[in-house]
Amino acid sequence: MVQGQTAEGDYLSNSKSSQSSNVQVLKGVVRPASALDPGGAVSRFRQLQGDLVRKRKQCEELKKSNNWLAKELHAEKVLLRAESERTMRNLRTLNQKMHATIKELRQKASEAEALSERLQKEAVTSREEADCARKLAESHKKEASEERNKLQTLNIRLQEENEHLQSKLTDVECRLTVTERKYFESKSMLDRSTWENQLKSEEISCLEFERDREMLRSKELLEEVSKLKDREAVFRQAAVAAEEASDEATRLQYKTEGYWRLAEHEKEEKSKECELWRQKYNVLHDVLRSQEEEKAKRQNKACQAKFQTYFLCRTECDQQVSIARTNDGTPKSFVEGESVHFTEPDAQEYKVTPER
Repeated sequence: MVQGQTAEGDYLSNSKSSQSSNVQVLKGVVRPASALDPGGAVSRFRQLQGDLVRKRKQCEELKKSNNWLAKELHAEKVLLRAESERTMRNLRTLNQKMHATIKELRQKASEAEALSERLQKEAVTSREEADCARKLAESHKKEASEERNKLQTLNIRLQEENEHLQSKLTDVECRLTVTERKYFESKSMLDRSTWENQLKSEEISCLEFERDREMLRSKELLEEVSKLKDREAVFRQAAVAAEEASDEATRLQYKTEGYWRLAEHEKEEKSKECELWRQKYNVLHDVLRSQEEEKAKRQNKACQAKFQTYFLCRTECDQQVSIARTNDGTPKSFVEGESVHFTEPDAQEYKVTPER
């Protein structure tokens, strides 16, 4: 969208395509900048308007950057939270499985110990019965010793598996600790990013304060325009006095008529200058109002349109210029030498030659 406007003579060129509202291009007449204000009020107004355009562009860029950072932070926060929850859930599931496995192994170990005790009791009983059946007892003893060796081997293997599972559990706990540390580090990074966003919002408020100050200066320029109108009224009174003096001085009629013609010429010049200043005042009033409306629209629509850069040139002598107007007929002009953003025009451009 357009951010600034000059009084006359500075318009845009070198357009590129984009999407948004249409722009109508009308014919107009541009006068040289030297014919506007001998006192320097217009040049001062252009300078202030250019500062206002730059400040608004900076404000818009900071707002866009702030919105982009807020979205990135929100997405990163959601991603980290989801990843942390998924990791914790997986660790809980793995921990439950490990506890179930350990419980099962402990149960097997207790069964093996019970079996070993039972076999030992059977061995004692077989020794008591050795007198009556030594050969049978020896064979039973041999079998019992073999089974005992097997059970001892199984017990040793189960202990090794238990130690291995304990080491895995320790590893899982270490990984859980690392995950928690990463989570807290990510949380600290998010807090720091939030603090940086607060600093940027404070900078934006400072830029808005400077913009209000520039608006106050533009109002002071409008007061100077009203003073120029008062001067034009004084010139009119002087013309009336000259006309009355011409009626009284009958003896110097020839000279009086010459003075009267001169006074009429000055009167026409001043009336033209007054009309020009009145038109400038109306244009400035419309521009300020349109800028406030454009600001409200940008805040409501969140600046969803794509933009395209145009560059301004100064119109002097025979240079061809484009006079741009929006759909509602509001004229748009810009500060000399400033780059602005403008929407893609659908209507054909008409180029006019400034009046000499």
